[in-house]
Amino acid sequence: MATKHLTRRELKREDTIYSTLSKASSALQQRTSLVITIVGVIVAAVLGFFLWRNYEQSRDVQAQKQFGDALELYHGAVVGSSPSTQSQSNRPLFASEEEKYRKALDKFNQVYQRYPSRKIGILALYYTALSQHNLKNDKEAMRTLQQLDKSSDAEVRSLARGALADIYRANKMNEQAMQTYQSMLKDPENRYPKDALLASMGQTAEAMGRNSEAAGYYQRLAREHAQSTYVSEAQARLAVLKPPK
Repeated sequence: MATKHLTRRELKREDTIYSTLSKASSALQQRTSLVITIVGVIVAAVLGFFLWRNYEQSRDVQAQKQFGDALELYHGAVVGSSPSTQSQSNRPLFASEEEKYRKALDKFNQVYQRYPSRKIGILALYYTALSQHNLKNDKEAMRTLQQLDKSSDAEVRSLARGALADIYRANKMNEQAMQTYQSMLKDPENRYPKDALLASMGQTAEAMGRNSEAAGYYQRLAREHAQSTYVSEAQARLAVLKPPK
């Protein structure tokens, strides 16, 4: 059989068809590759999310466990303390207060160093300051609490300010204590109990010889927090100060 020869027009048409089919096939392959790539990216993202979440949850569990261990040390019993305290066998026992707070300080430091950006780490820093105070290292305790005073967490910031003001008072730094209390009173996000805050401000003002100011805080306490446990003491102080009605 003789081989059929294609005319120039047929060759051109066949070439056009081949070219179109080639382009369509290439486009389909590209789209298929794109779809596979997109699906792969989505699967990787979902898998990465679950791995990250599991990792974060695991870190949270570890952080809480380590913080709990440090807290147990902080609230441990000391040899020679009351029998009821020592009888709680689940509490660590120490030879002295110094040993207890030094070990607690080390543990809280470890938690903070490992989790400085997490709330559990920030709380560990707060207890670091309390441990420093109990070890009679108030300069370090004040520096630590001043660091927490800049925290964005309102709860931690309130705890730190309250503890800082108490340490100021213990060191007869009443002006600094009063300034700290006033900043707490003005802070709309303050979480420190307001009745306790007003009672402390009254006591601090008295210690500074500002009796009229102290009476004002006591009167406000009695007026705004009539059911507070601090009211009876405030009323007793008002009877002594005898402010004008």
